[in-house]
Amino acid sequence: MSFMYPLCLLALLGIPAVIIIYILRSQYTEQTVNSTYIWTLSEKFLKRRNPLSGLTGIIALILQLLMVLLITLALVKPIITLKDAANEYCFILDASASMNMSDGEKTRFEKGKDEIEDVISSSKRGSEYTLIYVNDEATTIYEGVSSKKTALKLLSELEPSYAGSNIDSAKMIAQEFFNKSPSTETYLVTDKSYNMHQNVTIIDVSGDENNYGITDVICQVNTEIDGTSVLTVGGKLNSYKKPTSLRVEAYVDGADAPSGSGEFMILPTTDGTEFELGKIKLDKPSYSSVRVVIANEDALFSDNEVIIYNAKNEKQYKTIIVSEAPFFLEASIDAVGDYDVISVSPEEFEAKYKNSSFGLYIFDSYVPAELPQSGTVWMINANQSVSGAGFSYRSEVVLKEPCDMEKSTSSQSTIRALLKGVNAKDLYLIKYLRYSTSGDYMTLLSTDGIPLVMAGENDFGNRMVLFAFDIHDSNIALTGDFVSLVDNLINYSFPSVLDSTSYIAGEEIIINTVANCESVKVISPSGKTKYLDTQKTMNTYVLGESGTYTVEVNAGGSIRTHSFFSETPYGERAPKTVEQNFSIIGTPSRDRLDGEFDPTIIIFVLIALIFAADWMVYMYEKRQLR
Repeated sequence: MSFMYPLCLLALLGIPAVIIIYILRSQYTEQTVNSTYIWTLSEKFLKRRNPLSGLTGIIALILQLLMVLLITLALVKPIITLKDAANEYCFILDASASMNMSDGEKTRFEKGKDEIEDVISSSKRGSEYTLIYVNDEATTIYEGVSSKKTALKLLSELEPSYAGSNIDSAKMIAQEFFNKSPSTETYLVTDKSYNMHQNVTIIDVSGDENNYGITDVICQVNTEIDGTSVLTVGGKLNSYKKPTSLRVEAYVDGADAPSGSGEFMILPTTDGTEFELGKIKLDKPSYSSVRVVIANEDALFSDNEVIIYNAKNEKQYKTIIVSEAPFFLEASIDAVGDYDVISVSPEEFEAKYKNSSFGLYIFDSYVPAELPQSGTVWMINANQSVSGAGFSYRSEVVLKEPCDMEKSTSSQSTIRALLKGVNAKDLYLIKYLRYSTSGDYMTLLSTDGIPLVMAGENDFGNRMVLFAFDIHDSNIALTGDFVSLVDNLINYSFPSVLDSTSYIAGEEIIINTVANCESVKVISPSGKTKYLDTQKTMNTYVLGESGTYTVEVNAGGSIRTHSFFSETPYGERAPKTVEQNFSIIGTPSRDRLDGEFDPTIIIFVLIALIFAADWMVYMYEKRQLR
């Protein structure tokens, strides 16, 4: 036996204190008084009926000493060691989207937590607990915790996710724990079945729930002969368990009542059953959002709704080309999109447009006296330096024979995006400029390690593109590579905040930083807020929830709001799935931890009983007749 708080043994000093109090307490002296014969007889009778009246003081003393002893034991908290009676436990809790399915009372995730709580509560004191939480990645919530209270508290705080489950990563973590201690008892709490498993106990919390789902929603606006705009909504429906008649409703632009609806008989299929609602008349020639909902109730609500947002064209910025020969640039920009472009000569720019504001400035073989601060700048064949551009002109290189261009082999995502569709085969040039850069520029095309096309930012925080050659001194403008490169550079210059308005929960998405951006705030469906780094041209963000996300962009003091929808992963919608294998490799050992028995509760029960007995003795002494 050991004591948690041995200093509390000082409470045993209460024993001599009780004895001293007993010795010094007031002593009652019996005195003889006149009484009748009947009183004398009754006194004799009472003494015969109370043979222990003289021992009550000793009994009370003994009870009080026992109480002091037991209270001291309770204070020092004795722990009795039980040899090889405890275990090491490793729990893997599946927190994927399907664990949100409910039978009407509890979700599968809540049932899973209850199962783990039962194992922890029934385990011997001295056991150690490890908990691995699994959604799109595996996270160790705690490791080797010996306190049941702590383990249960941290377990109770966990919430399910709406992404998939990366069980393989959890298995790797559990394997590491098993390798360190082969006696570890591993539990996988999930709603999925496994054909094979080894060295793990599968706790299946799935039930007999029914579920429906909606996927692949498409909204299309058409104009009728009479000029009326109509919206057609289609997609796929799934009934994962049995044939069902599903009612689908569409709400346009946040309407309270359905703008269109339909009833569809759905058979359980892997790919879903296609559906299409009738024509929905629009009050205006477009829509902002369409919410498509399955009205039937089922076990999982998150896959019964999809919201389609109509992304506004964020690339309608004014572009100015300052060049004496803008043909190739005009043709390439016109080939990749419908942009508002004007072309002027250097003289016209200085005379009329120098103080105007544009989203994109393209300076072809011309360098302005001052760098514009209101938008993205492309500088082509800039043969002199300009303040704030982040580069310095060094020299011109004239080649005796053409040299090839090589595209960057960097794996950086931004560079890959800028070179998408660019093969850089059979590209050559006969003259180029050499620059030294002070800014953070990425090299896209080069020759013998000398940068020819670069992208980065200038000193004013705006994006810059540098062409270290005249496009007329190369064959690049005559190839498809130039159109692809211009398209990529346009997207880089006028980045959409989002590449899409529809994603799947668990995805890692890219959120672009627009020019003059002061802040970017992402608000999740549950209201959680995260601010992104505006110093980066691109930020990655992992979608951990299903529903509508909002991105608020503050650019130049003007706040623009962008919405997108995150769907429940398709693999998490079926009420029951069967996986192949979850095995932890190795031979388990029988080594166990020493358990602990805490007799404190028994001690408190004894204290209560002795207190009750002492009170009865006290009342006996107080009420008895002498």
